[in-house]
Amino acid sequence: MDRAGALIARRIAKAVVQTGAANERMVTLAIFPGEDAFSILSLIDGNGSSLETGRWAGLFDLSLAGIGDRYTGSANLVDISRHSHFTNPELPWERLRFDNTQV
Repeated sequence: MDRAGALIARRIAKAVVQTGAANERMVTLAIFPGEDAFSILSLIDGNGSSLETGRWAGLFDLSLAGIGDRYTGSANLVDISRHSHFTNPELPWERLRFDNTQV
């Protein structure tokens, strides 16, 4: 669950920056007991300004099942857990899609 949250938060932050809505963004997620999906609590930049979370949440599958279905079997998770899971452009969670265009 922790890794899934980190992957989803990074995807949201990258999307906000790549669409030009902000130069930088920190995403805070939460998953509540008994829930099967994350909720976006905040999208804050370095100056403390925030974006409306509901609009951004609708663009992503925030469910645990969704993140598991997308990435299980698509990468060597043992190597990734040893050597990091961010910044490698070959990993599927580092690629974003907007209007059928992969970024």
